[in-house]
Amino acid sequence: MPKQELDETLADFYLEIRNKNGDMYKKITLVAYRHGIQRYLVSHRPNDNTDIVRGSEFKKVAKSFQINDKGIEKAGKAQI
Repeated sequence: MPKQELDETLADFYLEIRNKNGDMYKKITLVAYRHGIQRYLVSHRPNDNTDIVRGSEFKKVAKSFQINDKGIEKAGKAQI
């Protein structure tokens, strides 16, 4: 998957992810998912230098993660 498509897909994922009850996950859970996805990308795309956490080509991912983070704070689930 090209980086631009991955950026869009993960941005949608962060905005829509919910637990089985339909509630928002705690912030620590989302951070764990993000780092798990990053580890997967590093191991399966070693020559690509894909970094969804700090990469400048993943602006939509960063923005949607930030938006979701604000929603988590409002829901009282921001404790790490």
